[in-house]
Amino acid sequence: MNLVILLNLEKGSFFMKRKQLSGKHIGIVFGTFAPMHVGHVDLITKAKRANDNVLVIVSGSNTQEDRGTRAGLSLNRRFRYVREVFYDDELVVVDKLDEAGMPAYPEGWVPWVNRVKELIAKNTDDPEKITFYVGEPEYVTELNRYYPQAQVELIERSIINISATEIRDNPMENWRFITKPFRRHFTHKVLVVGSASGGKTTLVKLILGITSLNEGDILVCGSSILDMKNLSKVRRRNIGCVFQNFNLISGFTVKENILLPRYFFENGENNINEICNTLGLTKEMLSKSIDKISGGEKQRVALARALINNPEILIADEPTGNLDAANEQNIIELLKRINEELGITIITVTHSDKVANSMQSICTVVDGKIEYVRR
Repeated sequence: MNLVILLNLEKGSFFMKRKQLSGKHIGIVFGTFAPMHVGHVDLITKAKRANDNVLVIVSGSNTQEDRGTRAGLSLNRRFRYVREVFYDDELVVVDKLDEAGMPAYPEGWVPWVNRVKELIAKNTDDPEKITFYVGEPEYVTELNRYYPQAQVELIERSIINISATEIRDNPMENWRFITKPFRRHFTHKVLVVGSASGGKTTLVKLILGITSLNEGDILVCGSSILDMKNLSKVRRRNIGCVFQNFNLISGFTVKENILLPRYFFENGENNINEICNTLGLTKEMLSKSIDKISGGEKQRVALARALINNPEILIADEPTGNLDAANEQNIIELLKRINEELGITIITVTHSDKVANSMQSICTVVDGKIEYVRR
């Protein structure tokens, strides 16, 4: 039996309507954002309070000269992620400044400032006042020299004392500071293998809070599940489960089964369409009795129910165990889509070699201990 952990991958790009900032007072915040963290968001929020609009400029290049690109976060990828952070914020526009080919500083200041002016003209409507918000005194001096028409404010570091370098060095320790789109960069697909009774199923039960620890602690999404209040919250909001035997309610419709967790924990059904689209469940199927659909369709319904409360982790216990080869492959593809498109971490217990062969990294569990094997 294998335990597979699919940690979320990068979502596909999505369409965003370009907008132009019409305010007369415009704040400018620029940076590498490798990654963007809550300190950056705090700075942008301060700029929003003091201006009509804010232009966020993601700077750098897609070459190995760029520290973000060297860390695996290319300029294009950072730009896409920062736009995702602010995609529904009507007061913020995000653009990028590609520094490829620019001379090094100090010679690079003139072309850099000229490019910034182009971006401001492109994204604004003749503002009366432009204010840069910077965190380093050097930028105050150079911007005053090369862009005297603008104001420059030196902002104290956020009360959240964190840096992108610290995050890159230790992302798990600083996970709570990383904006959600950038978290995808720091995750992997991992296969955990081990012999029978090696501890794989016990690991899953521990995460679910079904089995108690003798010592130590378990943190799920930053919360200790040894505290019963946290455990209830984690089960309600952070973890979804799907089982080999589906555990669906006979006599209920497909839709009623999917929405069952909402009756206990949340109101509304705002994400059911997105989930059903991802899993290939049609509107016509939602009204069918759960007793009238196939085994492969039931597993899709079970997956939809597990996802309805937008969990960060999906635990799937032998999700292909009762399926034929064709439906097994369909579920494998669906798990990948859930991981990639919905950005959800997936932990799967499986005997399937097909699932195991799709993984990037392999660890082994021996006598309850996880030992790193291959990456």
